[in-house]
Amino acid sequence: MLALSCLDMLVELDEGGTFTWILSSRGYLKFAIDSLLEADRHLVALLTTNIKSLRPLYVYESKMALLCRLASTPSGAELLLEHSTLACLSALHVFNKHPEIVNHMASGSMEAEFVPTVSSRYLQILSPALSLCDTIISSLGVTHQAAVAQVLKFVLSNGEMVTLVLRSGSPFHQLCYLKELALLTGVIARATNEGR
Repeated sequence: MLALSCLDMLVELDEGGTFTWILSSRGYLKFAIDSLLEADRHLVALLTTNIKSLRPLYVYESKMALLCRLASTPSGAELLLEHSTLACLSALHVFNKHPEIVNHMASGSMEAEFVPTVSSRYLQILSPALSLCDTIISSLGVTHQAAVAQVLKFVLSNGEMVTLVLRSGSPFHQLCYLKELALLTGVIARATNEGR
């Protein structure tokens, strides 16, 4: 996780794109993307009540932070599309394992839980993926057909989750579910805008 955070910082400081090019040309970027597929089984296991470790979640979040940082520039976003990052995310089964959405306001308790709930863990997995989609579209624009096509493929391949989130939308949900709904509808709206 620390190594991924260091890579994230190096990409942020790399104005010329040299470090990004090294990550890509040496295969490090492709390895990071392919490792997301290998992590799918561990991420699905995190959505059960008896978990052994949260390490796979934190490693996943670190990888996604690095990918989002890369996607924040047009050249980095193009690079991620070339490496089929969104196709890889589309193949993950974890996104269609959305836990049931509780339809009530949160209680007044402000206590933080030591181990996040299943819903919180799921949102920690989904939010970076939706943010990556949004960042790619922001960097390349809604007229970039390859970006829009790959984002829409990601959305359509996770139809169960999309349907559940959109159908259960309510102003009475907890804040985390409202943020999830906002992220999802934002990605869908931008991907279907087509430059209008």
